[in-house]
Amino acid sequence: KHRETQTKPKPILHETMSGFNVMPPPPPPPPPFPPNSETLTVNKYDPIRIMKSADDKYNTGDLEGAKRVYQEALLGWVDDARFNSQSLNLDYTLMQHNIAGLWISYATLLRNAKMNKSAVEAYEAAVQCPVAGNLGRIWLDYARYCEEREKFATAQKVYLRALTGLG
Repeated sequence: KHRETQTKPKPILHETMSGFNVMPPPPPPPPPFPPNSETLTVNKYDPIRIMKSADDKYNTGDLEGAKRVYQEALLGWVDDARFNSQSLNLDYTLMQHNIAGLWISYATLLRNAKMNKSAVEAYEAAVQCPVAGNLGRIWLDYARYCEEREKFATAQKVYLRALTGLG
């Protein structure tokens, strides 16, 4: 008679300084969709997804569409972080950093489109943002942008505003 045999995944060998280490097989794949509500919430607040969507629009010549992607996400995310973070079970600190990343990416989009005045307006809105405006990475990116444009007095003012907390 023919016996069925189950094949076990083979261990993976990883080279190290002292030879090879045997690693256990990788974990099983995640369960298939449909996603639960927690997965949907996480995906809704994925900054990479927003940036990719905006980049896709920008790369096809739709600058206004790319701007709209950032603006809609920022408006919704800031409101959700401010007013609904507990009811949506959101990690406020993570939301702060994700929102800061979106502000910086939005300003970078405008910089790349040579829309300098709009980029400055985006940075100003970012530093005034009630959720992420106090994060140093926004201030630093803004000041460095001013320096790149050789607006040294403006950069100095941005640094001073960041240090004094007078957004």
